[in-house]
Amino acid sequence: PSGKIPEIAVLGRSNVGKSSLLNALTNHKNLARISKRPGRTQQVNYFGQFDREDSNEVESKTPIGYIIDLPGYGYAKAPDDVVSEWQKNTQDFITSRQERGALQRIYILIDSRRGIDLVDSSIMSWLDINGISYTVVITKCDAVRKPIVVKVANEICMRYHSQMLGNNLLLHDDNEEEEQDNMVGLQSPFVHVTSSRKNVGIIELMCAVEGDFYVGNVNAKSRNYGNEFKNTR
Repeated sequence: PSGKIPEIAVLGRSNVGKSSLLNALTNHKNLARISKRPGRTQQVNYFGQFDREDSNEVESKTPIGYIIDLPGYGYAKAPDDVVSEWQKNTQDFITSRQERGALQRIYILIDSRRGIDLVDSSIMSWLDINGISYTVVITKCDAVRKPIVVKVANEICMRYHSQMLGNNLLLHDDNEEEEQDNMVGLQSPFVHVTSSRKNVGIIELMCAVEGDFYVGNVNAKSRNYGNEFKNTR
């Protein structure tokens, strides 16, 4: 796509429940193929999200936004060189969509049964370094006891607060020229807890996605207005 329509992307480890979550979000049971083999998604897939009032006439309508299904990371049954190539291609794709101004946010999925591991942390650090906004979504909350879900959510929130604390310290640093360059973290303070099987948190997550689409469309209109104003001067 050209980049005129806002996009959000969904990213996570293999077998994190990404396909099931996408099907729940779009209210289509078979939109994203669910496989028992981890790493089934090996290419980028676009799903158009249409206004609910226009859902019966999607062929003639422009989507309000695109939900992008990105290849998972940490493929259990793929050779290391293939894994590295997939992940490099995914990172290149993410940065290219951000540069076009289309990508509004990454939704990174964390399995409630595993919590955040080193691979998840490295992916989030990469997003921080590249200035890409992201929100963490906990999946399969029905598969574990509530205290475990709370523990995982607290770990994610502590990561956000530690980043904000570091940024606040930089703001009080005497070296004003370097403080902006050293500030890190575009993680959202919101953590979504979901279960595709029990339909937990799906409506709230969809509202957040539609909010990203709304902001993206408003910003796109502002850019177009600014360009038209320059051309008339």
